[in-house]
Amino acid sequence: MFDSLFILNKQRRVIIEKHWKSIISSSILYDFNEKADAEKDNNIIPFTPLLNGKYYAAHILRNDVYLVAILKNEVLSIMVIEFLEHIYRTLKTYFNGFNENIIKENFITIYQILEEMVDNGDPSLTEISMLKSIIPPPTILTKVMNSVQIPKTLITGKTSLTPSKIPWRREGIKYGGNEIFIDLNEEINIIQDCCTDTITRGFIKGTLHCDSKLSGMPEIRLTLKNSRVLEDQTSCFHPCVRYAKFLKDRVLSFIPPDGRFKLMEYTLDIAPNQNLPIYIKPQYIVRNGEGKLDVSVTVRKTSGKSVEDLVINIAFPNKIQNLKVKSITGVNRFDQEGKKVSWNIGNVAASPASQVFYLNASFTNPDNADLNEFEKYITANFKINMYTFSGLKVDSLNIVEGYTAYKGFRSVSRAGQYVLRL
Repeated sequence: MFDSLFILNKQRRVIIEKHWKSIISSSILYDFNEKADAEKDNNIIPFTPLLNGKYYAAHILRNDVYLVAILKNEVLSIMVIEFLEHIYRTLKTYFNGFNENIIKENFITIYQILEEMVDNGDPSLTEISMLKSIIPPPTILTKVMNSVQIPKTLITGKTSLTPSKIPWRREGIKYGGNEIFIDLNEEINIIQDCCTDTITRGFIKGTLHCDSKLSGMPEIRLTLKNSRVLEDQTSCFHPCVRYAKFLKDRVLSFIPPDGRFKLMEYTLDIAPNQNLPIYIKPQYIVRNGEGKLDVSVTVRKTSGKSVEDLVINIAFPNKIQNLKVKSITGVNRFDQEGKKVSWNIGNVAASPASQVFYLNASFTNPDNADLNEFEKYITANFKINMYTFSGLKVDSLNIVEGYTAYKGFRSVSRAGQYVLRL
């Protein structure tokens, strides 16, 4: 997939470099730096040719650290970017963070991780739980051993791993208390037209995470309620899932990796007339140099669950002046320079009927500018615990291993890009 990997700091100086197929000089990064200097850091094209197409560079920027992969042959760019993202997530999990200082303090462990994850430039062992069993996360003891070059087995007494028939789970795992937790997270993204109340673009992004602390080789059978919403939709699964069985019976059957992992990810389309938990209705009037905006926010019934951290953000045209905002509920904050109002409604307790909140704003337009030429929109941020936008829920979870385990489930739904255009 790629020949070399460079990890750079904010100034784009090399912290770590690793080569597989051939050694590529770090001088190749001069061309990358020239392209980066010509653009802002966040606007650099993720996949760019170097030296007139002789090489290619794929990169991601996370916490002021660049991960740059150098390739001699052009490949599917999204594959390289996704693998770099997985390397970033793995390092972040190992060290409980990811920045320049953490990389410098743990560069020996990072070299070892890269040696296991990449074989001749291609992905090899990518399961975090298996990596941790081979390369334990650093502790004070391991740092001292690395500094004086003492073999880990001499102190820890660990022997070589027992070969496993399943690449994502090792043999001989034992826990005193067996438990498994399922997290279902959904994020709704919509763009809505205030004139027609229709959703011009919208989708729900969902992830199903699993945290497994089970002994042996357990067989898990997870049944989802309302699983029909996944039909003809985009979804992807961890390699442990028996996909054919899921297509036939709509049951997630799998032997889980040890620890936390992403079991499933899906994207669902939203219909133009989708019933939303938060409904925003604005009335925007501008006449004779004066204007007003009346906003009503309706919190609809959400299966008896409270809406938490509800914040409405309103962006006004830059030409307006003398903005005055009034609301009975919540706290208003106004950014005079950016012409933005933040209306913090807070937590809204569950109610058998819909609840409505109002905000009134007045302003002047002394230059009689055409405000239609300026960007005007309203966004909403909120979250709802133990609720899903799609209606997808965990119906049952069975463990076939001959012991009793504690099972936990929770779901959280959040607003992603929840935008209403004025």
